[in-house]
Amino acid sequence: MEDFGYQSLIQEMLPDLPLETADEGYSDKLKSAVEDYRAAYRAFDDAVETSGTTSPAVIAARHDKARDNAWRTLRAYVKVCTRHPDPDVAATSTRALQLIRNIGDLSIRNRTDETGRLNTLIQSLREIGAAPLAQAGITPFIDDLERKDHAYREAYQHWIDVKGDRTIGLVQLKRRAADAAYRNLITTVNALIHLNGDAPYAAFVRSVNALIKRNKTTLITRQTLRAKRHLSPMAPSSATDNQQHIES
Repeated sequence: MEDFGYQSLIQEMLPDLPLETADEGYSDKLKSAVEDYRAAYRAFDDAVETSGTTSPAVIAARHDKARDNAWRTLRAYVKVCTRHPDPDVAATSTRALQLIRNIGDLSIRNRTDETGRLNTLIQSLREIGAAPLAQAGITPFIDDLERKDHAYREAYQHWIDVKGDRTIGLVQLKRRAADAAYRNLITTVNALIHLNGDAPYAAFVRSVNALIKRNKTTLITRQTLRAKRHLSPMAPSSATDNQQHIES
């Protein structure tokens, strides 16, 4: 399902590619690769879909993105308010910012870990007190984060409830086809960069590489945590060039 979420985000980046004949860097092969990828993604989406035209996986991913944005907005607001001219507001904001920092960077957490940390954060922030939070203007941001976290939990639970009704073999088949179409698209873009230079594809490349970097960070974090658990006494024994290309 994380692969599906990744593919969903890539779909949003496709318009950054030169897909019209008048666009600089346009290629028939590129357009064909994009069309093949879109078709493979739609088939993948259909495979995980359970009713109507709404995929529970897509809905859950959308709500997860919304709560991520709410957390970032809360953090940004509180950080600014630590320099508020009212000393009481500044003190409340400083305390809130420390609580936010204590849970770490949620953008590199898996969804289960993020859910637990957000629950802890919201409870800790509420303990500061209704009056000082309201005075500092932080309450609406906490309420927004709580609503969006609750919406994600409901969407995730719905996906879990219907998960067993899917034809898992079909999902795996369509996932492999979507992965192959994605790799073909990336190979095509990188080849065109060699021919035409970076400029026509720069926006797409930057967006995809940023997403890849985020996912790699998540994987490294998981591997580190897994290694620590493995070593715990409680655990069971057991070359780049000057052109910017899309990472593997």
